[in-house]
Amino acid sequence: MLVNASTIAAVFLNLNARFNNAFAGAPVVWDQIAMEVPSGGRENVYAGGQARGTVVSGGGVDVVYAGGVANGPIVSSGGNVYDFGSTVGASTGSGGAVYVGLGGVALATTVSCGGGETVSSGGTA
Repeated sequence: MLVNASTIAAVFLNLNARFNNAFAGAPVVWDQIAMEVPSGGRENVYAGGQARGTVVSGGGVDVVYAGGVANGPIVSSGGNVYDFGSTVGASTGSGGAVYVGLGGVALATTVSCGGGETVSSGGTA
């Protein structure tokens, strides 16, 4: 086989197509293990409660009260998490936000380009 720019490009296109086809054939199961909070929706995590892997979509709200724990919330554009308890491993996309209020603790938050985390007086991040 002759190795040149066109051969490498052909190999790349073939691998790229196979890679993408593998994802297309994989089943979607996140909705079986996590909850989605859509636009206009709200999830409340009260003292002693724990939410795992919640997906907060644009316009959705996730409120974590004192003594409540949110593990790994994913906050997309326009979604908000209000943390007065504990939030661990939150991930904010562009336009998503985590607000840490009085008594709230946010650990290991990942803020992507355009996302945000605001820590108010009495909050810890």
